[in-house]
Amino acid sequence: MSPDSNNAERRVLVTGASGFLGRTVVTRLLETGWTVDALTSAVSVGRAAPDLEHEALRWHEADLLDASSVDGLVGKLEATFLMHLAWVRARPIYNSPDNLRWVAASAHLLEAFLQNGGRRTVFAGSSAEYDWSAGVCREKSTPLAGGGVYGASKRALAELFQGQFEAHNNGESPSGVGASGAWARIFFLFGPHEAESRLVAAVAKALITGEPVRCSDGTQVRDYMYVEDAADALVSLLASDVSGPINIASGEGIRVRDLVLELAERVGDGAERIEWGAAGQSSEEAPLVVADVGRLRDELGWQPSVGRSRGLDRTLAWWRERLAPIAPNSGV
Repeated sequence: MSPDSNNAERRVLVTGASGFLGRTVVTRLLETGWTVDALTSAVSVGRAAPDLEHEALRWHEADLLDASSVDGLVGKLEATFLMHLAWVRARPIYNSPDNLRWVAASAHLLEAFLQNGGRRTVFAGSSAEYDWSAGVCREKSTPLAGGGVYGASKRALAELFQGQFEAHNNGESPSGVGASGAWARIFFLFGPHEAESRLVAAVAKALITGEPVRCSDGTQVRDYMYVEDAADALVSLLASDVSGPINIASGEGIRVRDLVLELAERVGDGAERIEWGAAGQSSEEAPLVVADVGRLRDELGWQPSVGRSRGLDRTLAWWRERLAPIAPNSGV
């Protein structure tokens, strides 16, 4: 089912709206004319994203792990679109038992949304659903395996997601209105507001503050995408009738070593402070993880507008501004 923006208000409920990806998705939704109900947890409400204010944006506080809270909120808002980005907050995430709680909570959220007349949904999946030993990950043919409890949980939710839509559209809808959903398998993102422990953020911060840059050997190849491009792809996906799993990625692999060097070249003497191998690297780490983006390009008709190079420039500019009071290289 394709959403008809001429006949239905484009009101979307976004979970995880104050997160690294969520806040960028909210910004893109507002830029493209959506009315947004942004959901954040009790921990972050009030300081969720003070820089995000708009007449078409409303913030809400709710605990998605509390079924009664979810039922009340979804019934009250009556949004016909849902972008579900929220997941486990605590780190490390890969083997956290909280992943299992989020499978149940996310399935309940989808059920509540559909029971209240929801029409179109995008859920955030992960590249961790794939068997990374395959190298190039294709939605319809690459085996699904690995990724710890996190990867297994996302795979389980993807199965429930598909089953819930099939049941809903095969006569179990109380309203008689069909619905559609896309499962967005998101690969490796970078950009402003990224957690400081992640690769690009950690390297950018160290380069700007003049600290040693501790890295792995950097031989592994990964598919990195700028967060604004990812957000634009997700918003385009929400407004489309594309369903099922779809990779959200650049489709281009880059060695981690080359990505780090691209950052270092932008910061004076940065390359001299890189300590290759200092961070260690598992012998079991997959040498290549890159997405096939055929569905994204051909079925959705989407192409990135920023790209990796300009994305790195914008990311460094954001970190320079953030670290200006303490960074000797902030003006470089």
